[in-house]
Amino acid sequence: MNAKKTPGRPPKAAAQSRRHQVAFRVTDDELHAIETAAAATHLSVGAFARSCAVAERDPARPSTPARIQAAVDAGAVAELNRVGVTMGQLLMELRHGSMSETDLRLAIGEVRDAIVALAGPD
Repeated sequence: MNAKKTPGRPPKAAAQSRRHQVAFRVTDDELHAIETAAAATHLSVGAFARSCAVAERDPARPSTPARIQAAVDAGAVAELNRVGVTMGQLLMELRHGSMSETDLRLAIGEVRDAIVALAGPD
């Protein structure tokens, strides 16, 4: 006689089931930093916190801090590239004389803001 199949995913083994919940308080700044780092690594906040707290077991996979740093570095490189493109456009406009002094000051301010943002807090 055939066993009746139930729809859906089969249950996980007891050792693999996540039955426990961990909660802790953070400041607004800490929450923002955690959410930003989680987004940079394409993980949910829970998966990010779990990966930071639990030692990695796969030696071929980079450690969590290395993955986070790689994601942050990639974002910084993209932002620096954007700043470089903007600087190139500014130079072209200056060479052709089609940019007013006010526009130039605004553009330089935007570039300065982007560089300060990349430098991060002191």
